[in-house]
Amino acid sequence: MDKYNVENLHEGMIVGESVFDENNKLLIAAGFRLENKHIDAFKKKGITTVFINKEGTENVEAKSIISEQVKKELNATVYSSTKEIHKIISKAKENREDIKRIIKKDKHHINTIIKNSGMSRVINKIIEDILDEPWVVINLDKMKEQNSELYAHVLNVTIISLCIGHKLRFSMQELKELGLSVINYDIGMLAIPAEILNKEAELTEQEKNILMQHTVYGHMMLSDIPGIPSAGSIVALCHHEYQDGTGYPQGLKGENRPPLMDMHKKGLIDRYAEIAAIADTYDMLTTGRRHFSKEMKPEKAIQKMIEMRKSKLNLEIIKTLISILPIYPIGTRIRVVNTPRKELMGCYGVIAQFRPKQIFQPIVVLIESKQKQRLPKVLMLDFAKHKGFEIELVD
Repeated sequence: MDKYNVENLHEGMIVGESVFDENNKLLIAAGFRLENKHIDAFKKKGITTVFINKEGTENVEAKSIISEQVKKELNATVYSSTKEIHKIISKAKENREDIKRIIKKDKHHINTIIKNSGMSRVINKIIEDILDEPWVVINLDKMKEQNSELYAHVLNVTIISLCIGHKLRFSMQELKELGLSVINYDIGMLAIPAEILNKEAELTEQEKNILMQHTVYGHMMLSDIPGIPSAGSIVALCHHEYQDGTGYPQGLKGENRPPLMDMHKKGLIDRYAEIAAIADTYDMLTTGRRHFSKEMKPEKAIQKMIEMRKSKLNLEIIKTLISILPIYPIGTRIRVVNTPRKELMGCYGVIAQFRPKQIFQPIVVLIESKQKQRLPKVLMLDFAKHKGFEIELVD
């Protein structure tokens, strides 16, 4: 299969993977031929990419770790609880003391919403899906929801965090604690005024200070909830702390150690918060986030995070992420930008295989010329054997 931007679709293409709308209604099934009415429907529904079967890519399959049903359950769970909590917080004025007063006043109500949301049940299902994999590799392109960026971000960060925990051989109890802690890590954002969250221009120092309060608000909302681990409120409070102590709100430090159980030391960043920080940073870099970063390709995001290692982000957790993250996701279109064979310069293809232990050496299938004409013969390149090739991901 080959992933196409919806703007590049045309009649006659064969759908490689069934497409659903936000209500789980089937728009077109895998194997059917596209018509203009389908393409128009995709655009109206906000669907941005579709997998297409092309000759030479029939055996390229982009597999998702988490089943579509579980993803939709998590999305619905987060959406419903977020909506109810936002109604409560919206009663407050914009100043932080009034927001804190409302949180304290309606703490029991907020706790009840979170406790009864069904998050624990869905987290268990996600863990089951992850444990079913013989080895875990994150395919972020397949994790992204086709609609609702806000909830896709929560979904991605939760799944990435759990995959990191699984790779680190966390116990089942630790995975449950991690999942239930991370799923609500950014809940304090509900108390931040919309005009700050949606502001296009650069934030003022005062606005930045208001935005930073989301960690404190999240901590207040999540503390002392039966059935929710105490680490949940700590992760909400500490996911913007840095290894060198320059983060907020407490200026805690890290030791760049593996996130093991003995890391619960006074004055150090909580291990679950360190994992959430890695997952959050990666997802924000690859999807783009206002006031943080423009969207980056996965390989560029990893390079950026490597630059942030030791001083900002836990080095050992970054290593773990890299070990389970395909820098070049299966099924993604690529273009050759450097090659010892001049006739292949600019050719287009698709990532066919990813190796967990050789993340910068995928297997690539080249199918089109620089002019996007069909090559006389499909060419498969194994970057572990064919040296001197460089590629870039394209839409």
